[in-house]
Amino acid sequence: MAECDTGQLIKGSAATDPFKVVVVEDDGGSVVTVRCHGKESVTCRRSLFVLPIDSVPRKAILALVQWKWFDRFILLCIVINSILLAIQQHRADPDNLANQICANVDKILTWVFIMECVLKIIGLGFLIDRSTYLRDPWNILDFVVVVSAVVEMIPAIPMSSLGFLRLFRVLRPLRSLNAIPEMKALVNTTISAVPRLGNVAALGVFIGLVFAIIGVTLMPGVFYHQCRETLQPKLVDGCWAWNFSADAAGLCGGEYDCSDVGGYCFGHEFEQGDLKPSFPDGIKGPAEGGPYPWCEGSAPFKLNPE
Repeated sequence: MAECDTGQLIKGSAATDPFKVVVVEDDGGSVVTVRCHGKESVTCRRSLFVLPIDSVPRKAILALVQWKWFDRFILLCIVINSILLAIQQHRADPDNLANQICANVDKILTWVFIMECVLKIIGLGFLIDRSTYLRDPWNILDFVVVVSAVVEMIPAIPMSSLGFLRLFRVLRPLRSLNAIPEMKALVNTTISAVPRLGNVAALGVFIGLVFAIIGVTLMPGVFYHQCRETLQPKLVDGCWAWNFSADAAGLCGGEYDCSDVGGYCFGHEFEQGDLKPSFPDGIKGPAEGGPYPWCEGSAPFKLNPE
């Protein structure tokens, strides 16, 4: 069963239609061409199997969703919502005034977006026919964001198990692309050009891989190079104690050998060369399966892990 019927419509005149929605081309198929606010577009003949294009509610909704000020209002709501997402303090007290304001305004904006989605589905049709709401990939993005917001609002669903839905809030600023035709055209052009840039991207990945291999080959364990007070660890109460030099300037190695603080530069146990720690009497270290662990605060660690 098609979403739109195939009955014939009588072409109208904008002068006799208060909503300025008139059929300008009708070939008897499931879609018709209408003129609204001076722009022609293809739309479904019967939306949701119920509302024909010549019905007063359908014309009123179609005129509203295609009105330029409706798009501008939705764009303003998206901008406000994006600002709220940016200023919300997730680590602050839930009773924080700023967070309460953000939460209350967010509820209002969520209902605005829900009404926008419902009106567009009624005006354009939902899915089956050409030029309906979900036939536009950008509207699919809007629909996913709205549905995730609706699910969050259902009291019977514990948010502890659906916390991932909050990630869809990040997509809300992207909805502005759908409200700005010029920006949408620019993004679509950029996306369509991506496949043609595949060879360039592959070359960039290859170059990055080469430098990564050079880095891990020439500088393995460099973040573990730190100044120690003694040449070897000492066995104290069944564990290896090896104090770091408190006055060291940071990472050692290369031209900096810790001599200015009276220390010695060493790395982790898998280090190659002179910077590998040596244990007394040839005992293996903890990382190599030795019998004694490191004492607290003596194990090698990354000085700058990030």
